[in-house]
Amino acid sequence: MLDSSTATSGGLKKGSVKLRGAIVQAAANAAPALGLTAGVVFLIPLAGIASPFAMLVGTAIAFCLAVVIGEFARKLPTAGSFYTYITRSIGPNAGFVAGILLFAAYLMMLPFQAAYLASFAGSYFDSLGIHIGWALWVVALLAVNVGLTILGVSRSLTVGLVALGFEAFRRVALSEAPPPARTA
Repeated sequence: MLDSSTATSGGLKKGSVKLRGAIVQAAANAAPALGLTAGVVFLIPLAGIASPFAMLVGTAIAFCLAVVIGEFARKLPTAGSFYTYITRSIGPNAGFVAGILLFAAYLMMLPFQAAYLASFAGSYFDSLGIHIGWALWVVALLAVNVGLTILGVSRSLTVGLVALGFEAFRRVALSEAPPPARTA
């Protein structure tokens, strides 16, 4: 049922997503799963000594899923991702349901992301003595999203790569920073 010859019609322009774009997309898709690593704090009291085993099993499952998604992406290189994969492998009805569910999930994600950004940015700048209302942060987020959409996939992925690099640098810098000096 998987036919790569029909998958490219109406898909992305050849060469519009290069290796750096694929890295950004992979990181963006893996980010929610990687965020679960923060859940280790909650896992250890529940799983106890089996925590490493539970993490190993979870990692193995995530790896298997990544391999399957990679194979689908190789056979069906379109922008439709899960909708295309499910439509071509299971059928159009299942693909339609998956597409509607993904669309609903993305619609629900936008207000949560906007609220998180507004809360985080507002708190951060408040701590610096700069008071900007939350609504301004939401408008800024929407403006950036619309701007990146207009610029296209390639530019959007470049911005994503810069943000990913900044995040990686920030995490390394904060993890290796010496603890603040104590005053008596």
